[in-house]
Amino acid sequence: MLKWRCWHTLTRHITAKTSLLWAVVIVIVVSSCGSGTDDDVHPTDIAFELLSGGTATLSDYLDRPLVLNFFASWCAPCRAEMPAFEAQHLQNPTIAFLGLAVNDTKTLARELVAETGVTYPTAIDTNSAISNAFKLINMPTTLYLERDGRVIHRHSGGLTVQQIADQINTFL
Repeated sequence: MLKWRCWHTLTRHITAKTSLLWAVVIVIVVSSCGSGTDDDVHPTDIAFELLSGGTATLSDYLDRPLVLNFFASWCAPCRAEMPAFEAQHLQNPTIAFLGLAVNDTKTLARELVAETGVTYPTAIDTNSAISNAFKLINMPTTLYLERDGRVIHRHSGGLTVQQIADQINTFL
């Protein structure tokens, strides 16, 4: 009986220590998830290269609401929707439009912009910093941002002229 009591006490003690150890490990892992210098940078402050030359940040376009369209030359729905964004850009001078090429080359992105007749500003997310900051998953993706940089709507997938107009009227 004495052996059993000692064994029971020992296993209970080990189980308690193991539970405490796991709790400490979980706290460390969870608390480290939010640390790091990348999280200290707001997505609107990340610089990107304009396809027309020079650099900019999203903050440069937030003097008014912003329609931010992530595209790629290899993405068929992206290619199909670009003329629709151009049409809405021309019809909505009080709204900023910006196209941001993701996982692409400058040459191919410039060719696509020329082929589709886009005149609104376009840029390339060279190191995917902006697309990662906004947790981009699908292509194309369009974000509607308020002047404070807050995303008020996200749409994944291709859009038509009417769908863009409806989303602008609803969210901006």
